[in-house]
Formats: sequence, structure tokens, C-alpha cells
Amino acid sequence: MRLLEMNEDGDLSLKNNTEEKPSYVILSHRWGEDHEEVTFKDVIGHTYKDKRGYAKIRGCGEQAKKIGWELFWVDTCCIDKSSSAELSESINSMWRWYCNSRVCYVYLDDVRAGLDEAERDTAFAKSKWFTRGWTLQELLAPPRLEFYDAGWNKIGTKESLKEKISKITKINESFLVSDVYLLKQASIAERMSWASERTTKRKEDIAYSLLGIFDINMPLLYGEGAKAFQRLQEEIVKHSDDQSILAWTSSSAEIDSGKVFAHSPAAFAACHNVVRSIHLGRVKPYSMTNKGLKISLPLIRGENEGDFLAVLNCRRRYDTFGSLALPVKHGRNSHQYQRRSGELQPVPFTDGVRAGVQPMYIGMEPLANSWTNYPKDNTSILRALPEGLKVSQIFLPGPWSHETHTFEGNRHPNCPQDPDNRTLVVLSSGATRCYLFMTFFHKNRFFHDYVWDARLLPVFIDDDSNIEQIYDAWNSKDLSSLQRVQHSSLGLIALRTVPQLIQGRTVTIIEIFSCGSDTLIGPRKIYEQALVVLRSIGYRLCRVAYWTFDLLFKGSSFLENIWLALLVIYILPYLSTVRLNGLKITSLLCFLLQRWSKRIRFQQFPREERVILGWQDAREFDTILGYFAVVVVAVYLPCILLERYLVYSFGSLWFVIGGLLSPVPLWFMSWLHLDMNTVAFT
Repeated sequence: MRLLEMNEDGDLSLKNNTEEKPSYVILSHRWGEDHEEVTFKDVIGHTYKDKRGYAKIRGCGEQAKKIGWELFWVDTCCIDKSSSAELSESINSMWRWYCNSRVCYVYLDDVRAGLDEAERDTAFAKSKWFTRGWTLQELLAPPRLEFYDAGWNKIGTKESLKEKISKITKINESFLVSDVYLLKQASIAERMSWASERTTKRKEDIAYSLLGIFDINMPLLYGEGAKAFQRLQEEIVKHSDDQSILAWTSSSAEIDSGKVFAHSPAAFAACHNVVRSIHLGRVKPYSMTNKGLKISLPLIRGENEGDFLAVLNCRRRYDTFGSLALPVKHGRNSHQYQRRSGELQPVPFTDGVRAGVQPMYIGMEPLANSWTNYPKDNTSILRALPEGLKVSQIFLPGPWSHETHTFEGNRHPNCPQDPDNRTLVVLSSGATRCYLFMTFFHKNRFFHDYVWDARLLPVFIDDDSNIEQIYDAWNSKDLSSLQRVQHSSLGLIALRTVPQLIQGRTVTIIEIFSCGSDTLIGPRKIYEQALVVLRSIGYRLCRVAYWTFDLLFKGSSFLENIWLALLVIYILPYLSTVRLNGLKITSLLCFLLQRWSKRIRFQQFPREERVILGWQDAREFDTILGYFAVVVVAVYLPCILLERYLVYSFGSLWFVIGGLLSPVPLWFMSWLHLDMNTVAFT
């Protein structure tokens, strides 16, 4: 730490102080133009006396000498700003330097000397010193603060002016006169609000000037702009469990756009009376991930579907029996949420206690940009085309993406067989049109649901063909009877469709490829049908197991779980024998009936509310169930059948070996170029 020393002639010299706690005075002031301030190089080269900023430095030195202090520190000239390493170290240490000073002189150059008391009070309240970002820590950190006007006449101390300062800055008086370490009792939102109306010359400094107030150290990256404040909030989350950091609000579209963190301290302008809640229990740990802020909060359902209020562990200062709730919107994934626009809502303490705590990820990106990289439900993806072919025309015109080769959406979701749901796709090779295929909804007999399908149309077209007439001619016909293979001048072309689940949405993969001969089509079709049967049977077996477990355990109370435990211990061991009495059977049937009726009631709630109450949609477990489907059908089911009909005992060892070898079928399927993002279909 470098300190200044001034002789009788006003000459300045820099001294490198190595003492652990040197005795020095520190100057707090408002910077003027860069060319007016005395810099480190000016002091080294003794070229500072003609600069305007020298007068306040000399005044600080003279004032310090009056009370017996020889050394003093001024930020303009005690830091070599040409060294980025020294600048970063100094900014990260500045809070400590102000805390360790004997006294801090606040020089208010816009409060003229010679004013009467009323005029001085008005000028003091309007001083620009209270609007600068860096002066906030200079107000809070020093143990003693003295204010001086432009003529170095003393106005008062921080203690004597605490009421006026509190009114100007909206900082509670208790934080102006108490020990600096008690600042941690103020919530994060309250501390942020102190900087909400302050400005800095550089955007990054609004974050760097708050490092000491939050006891944070982080590297300085000038040039990152507003991202510095984002990094500051991420660092605060690593060191504090105070959820009031999410209690910001703003009407600005740039700020209030779905992001979890605020764009600047201005978003905390209304948070000067936000404090921690005294009612909620221990806060669960939360952290930043690549999916957003991972946190667990009580959720209260909003007025619109998908809208919720996430209850934070903070409240208004005088609202003893309430909490603040963050408006969020449920995304397409089970635990993904986005912040909604609007102010925080006060909710009664009892509502927060009754609400179910839900683990969630609050996304970092705005709602408008969320989920754009995920396909919508009922989407067809044209994944492969022979070399030289491309999509040249779509009819009916719809949401076709050339980048992702997707046909999105269902024009009539309530009626999948509606003719308007069909799409005619024209493939061309250069300027010549070659093939037509049409997508349509087809009910799959294995999955008992409508999925997209496609067929090549046996129509020869050229540049003069009327696509609209062709569409009308084939729009009402049964396309499922058409062949998937077509001969042409370019060779043998085959079309295949594979329905899948990706991110919980039904997606159909369409592939068109060249074949050397017809012999490859038959075996491949048989293989695909066998694979569909394998997946369907296994998926249903695992789904039955899941729904059985869901029926018995999900959404149950403590007493219901005790009832189930007693049922397992005392009744189920007797089900394999003939010694069943009416009481046991009646108890079992009553329990199942009660659980089933409760499940039916829960199914009437919207999906988002079922998630909160513990009744999640089984489609979220499709990946897990699909994997176990392969294990059951390919490994365990054959072993059980062989034991039953061939009287061959495999023993438990073979089941363990089968479980270890179960990834082999998955590898075999992926080797055959089948997208195994999820094994199960719907």
C-alpha cells in the first residue's frame, strides 16, 4: 500500500508502507475530468502543482497535519493504474483500506464555503458525492467520517449528520453508526438498494465498487460491461444463502425479461425495506449450474396455467407475518422455470408453509429465448436425404425450418385425422423435381396413439406441375397403403419413419435413403417391426410397475404410509397361502380403493400442480422406463420363461450377469443408427 507524505512546501512524495496496520488519513472525493486529477505518474515526475486536483490533495494533507497525522492516501495518485494487476489488487483491497484508516475526510467541492446553515444543508443534500458509485463504500467503511465543504470548512461527522445522510441515501441509521461488520445483518437486496441510484463512469465499476460491501473478491475484467454485475451476483450466491438477491423488480423490458439475476443495482430501488424472513425454516443450499439457478422453494399456484409464486426467505421490514414470492413460469421440463415479469407478491406466512417445496432450475435466459432449441410436440424431423436431394417446396406452407429440417406443430390437435394436418414435401435435384412425399397422422396399433407417418407419392412431376392440385388429389386418400420404396432414374429410394420421445415430446424421425437392391428393405422392415414390439412390451411392463408404485406411495400422508407398512408386514406374507380371512382382504381392498380414488382426484389437477403435490406424469420417466424395458424383455423375461417351461434354473448369478450385459442391446440399436436418446415410445 502506497501512502502520500507532504512537506511544508506542499511537495508530495510516495512511500511504500510495509506495516500491517499503518496510521493514515484517507480522502473521499468526487473525481473531476481525467486531465484535472493528479495521477501516479504526476507524483513521480513532480508535474502535479498546476493541476486542478492538486488543491484538494494539499487540503487533505494540511488537515491531517493539524491533528498530527503525516501519511494520507488518495485514490487518484496512490495507485499505478497502468498496471492491471495493481489496479485489480487495489480495488479488491480498497474496502479494507478505508476500514483501517484513522479518519476519512469527505471533500464536497460542490458545497460552497460561506453559506448559511439552511443553504449549506440544501447544498449538502444535493451534493453529487451521494450519487457516485465508489463513494458508497467510502461512506460505510471508515470508522470515522468527517465532511468538509469546498473551502475545507468542517460540516460535521457521520454520527452528527446520520439523520440527514439516512434521508438522502435511504440507509438505515443503525448501519451508519454501528460497527462495519454488522452490515451483514442487512439483507442482500437492502444493500443493493443503497447503490440503486448511484452511477459510475464505467459500467463495470458499478459492480466492482460493491465488492467490499458484500465481502466478495473477484478478478476485474474491464470491457465486459454489464456482465460484471452478473458475475458479482453469481459470486454472492456462492457465499450467502440470502434469497433476497432474487427480490429485485423493474419495469424495464431489458431487465425484467425472464433472467434470474438483475441487470444493474437499479432493479433493487424498491428493496430498501426488504429483510430476511423470521418464519421459514432452514434454507436449503442452492447454486449456479449450466441450467440456471438450482434452488428449492415453496410454490403457490398462480391464476393462469403454468404460473406460480415461489416463496423466498425474505419479507418487507414491517410485514412480520408474511413473505415475498417471486413470480415464475413453469417450462417444458419438469423442474425448469423462468422468471415472469412483474413485482414480487406478498403472501401470508401460512401459505408459504402449506406450499410444497419444489426443486427447480430458474433459467438464466429470457422467456422469449427459452426452449427454442427443443422440438415442439408432434414434430417431424427430416434427418437424412440422399446426396444431391434437397427440400424445394412445402405445401401447405407451414413452420418449416431449413436449419433443423423440422415440420413443427399440429394444425388441428383435437382432430389428428383432419386433412389439413397433412404436409406435401417436394424434393428436387438441382432444377429438376424428383420426388414427393406427404406426412400424415397415423394411429399406431402398438402405442394406441396418433403419430406422424410419411409415404412417397407415386407421382411424376416437373417444373410445370401444379403442387396445389396434387395436394388436393391426395389429401383425402388413405396413404398408409402406399409403398415406402420407389424406383426412378436416380435409383431405388426408400423412406422410413421412426416415432420417438425427445425431451418429453412426441417426435417422428423421417429418413430417405438410397438402396442398392430390394433385398435390404424387407429385413430392415422386419427388424423395425420387431424392435417396435420389443419396446412396446417392455415399456408397458415397466409402466405397470411404475404406476403400481405410484399408486401405493405417491402423494400419501404419514398415516397412509404407516398403513401401507403394516399391510406389507402383516398381510402380504399371507397372500400366498390359503389362510386368508375376510378382515385382511377387506383391509387390502379398502386401501386400494382409497388410494385409487385419491389418484383420480389428483389427475384432475393441471399437470404443474400434480408435479408439486408429488403426482408426476410418467412421461418424464420414459428414458428410465425404456432402458429397463430392454432389460426386462431382452434379459429377464426370457430367463423366467425358460425356468417356467424348460425347468432350467438360472439362479441369481445369471440375473446379475444379465443386468451387467443389459447395455449390449442398447449399443446394438445405436450401432444400427437408431436414435437412442430415449428407448421408449408413447
